[in-house]
Amino acid sequence: MTYLASYFSADDDVRQQVDWGPEWSRRGRGVPVYAALRSLGRRGLGQMIDRCCELTRRLIGGLGALDGVEVLAEPIINQGIVRFIADDGDHDQRTDQVIERLQKSGITWFGGANWKGRRVMRVPVLNWRTTQRDIDITIDAVRNALHP
Repeated sequence: MTYLASYFSADDDVRQQVDWGPEWSRRGRGVPVYAALRSLGRRGLGQMIDRCCELTRRLIGGLGALDGVEVLAEPIINQGIVRFIADDGDHDQRTDQVIERLQKSGITWFGGANWKGRRVMRVPVLNWRTTQRDIDITIDAVRNALHP
């Protein structure tokens, strides 16, 4: 991923952003926001964000209703946190196992994280194309991952 140019520092102690990822020009990040604002307007963009937040609340509510799921953080915006309860008390291992099953299923993908000393699954809704049906399918996928 290295890109050499005369205007980069030759000092090895200076972290070159280009060496840490494929996107070395950060200026282009504003273009999608500008395009969304131009096409949707302020109200349309706000509605899209509100919809993702509502879908996240619905998803967390549906997951919390499943046996063996503990909601640790209700969504404030568009992300909640859950973990999976194990009969043997090793909730961290159980959480990682369920996350792995979900990722391997190909139906949905969530990542694990450490939160307040516990293994958790982060549950965001980020894509504007997510539908109510997608949320139902995801809840079913989690139910199946809990009881393989």
